[in-house]
Amino acid sequence: MCGTRSGWIRIDASRGGFSVMRALVAHILVGAPGLVAGAAGRRQETWACHDCGFKHTYKP
Repeated sequence: MCGTRSGWIRIDASRGGFSVMRALVAHILVGAPGLVAGAAGRRQETWACHDCGFKHTYKP
């Protein structure tokens, strides 16, 4: 793991995969809009160190 605090660049920002459990729980709590929101997935960002090339995906 890289210990550098500066020099990081974001190389990808995307949505995560579909979660059946999250979609069902959202549907039970708020109905049809919850099903759509639960199916949207979670945001993921991939960052890389400019110096050593270390990459990691974070879920903010």
